[in-house]
Amino acid sequence: MKATWKIFFLLMAGIMIIGSGRVEIAFPDARPQGGNFVRPETDQTLTVSPPGFSWWRAAPLGEVTYRLLVSSDRGDIVHSAEGLLDNNHVPDVVLRAGKYTWIVEAIDHNGQKKDSRVFGSFEIADDPAGNPWISADKLLSKVPRGHPRLLFPQDQLDEIRNTLKTSRKEAFTDLMRRAEIHLGKKGIEIETDYNWLAERTRRFSGREIEAICQGA
Repeated sequence: MKATWKIFFLLMAGIMIIGSGRVEIAFPDARPQGGNFVRPETDQTLTVSPPGFSWWRAAPLGEVTYRLLVSSDRGDIVHSAEGLLDNNHVPDVVLRAGKYTWIVEAIDHNGQKKDSRVFGSFEIADDPAGNPWISADKLLSKVPRGHPRLLFPQDQLDEIRNTLKTSRKEAFTDLMRRAEIHLGKKGIEIETDYNWLAERTRRFSGREIEAICQGA
C-alpha cells in the first residue's frame, strides 16, 4: 500500500512539473523559418490605405494574443487593435496621408504584456486609395447573388499556389488544421484530397468557400 501511494505522489509531482512549464514569449530578432514577412516594410510608401499588417509570432499559436498600435509622426495613436489571435491585421479605418510607426505587443493569458516590438515605420502617400477591412457579411450584402466573384487573376494562380509551400505555408497549414478540427467536431470523417478540392473550387472566391463551409 505504501508503495502504491509513493508511486501516486511521484506521478502527481511529475504532472505538476510538466504543467508548470512556461512558453517563452518574445519576438524573434530575425524572420523564423517559414514565418510571415513583416508588412508594411520599413520606410515603405503606400498608395493604398490602410495597409495590411503582418509580423513575426512571439510564441506558438494560442499562447498569446497581440495588441497593434499605429502612431502618427506626432505620437498620436490613430489605430489600435487588441485581442488579436493571429499575427496579422487589417484596420477598418482609412489612414490619412502622412508618416506612421507601428508597434506590436505580445499579451499572455493573464493579460500581461510580455514583449513589444517596433516593427517599423511607413508613409501613406497623398490621396491614397481607401481599402479598409469590411466584414464578410457586410461585403457580400452589397454583391448581387448572381454576380461573379473573382479573387485572383487567372495568370497568377500558379504563382499564388506556389506560395502555399513557402511564404504562406505556415498560414495555410494552420488553416487546414483548423478545418480538420472543425470537421472532426461535427463527426465528419476526414478523407479529403485537397488537390481535387482545389480544382473543383478553382473559380470560387474565399468568401464563397467560407459561406459553403458555414452552411455545411
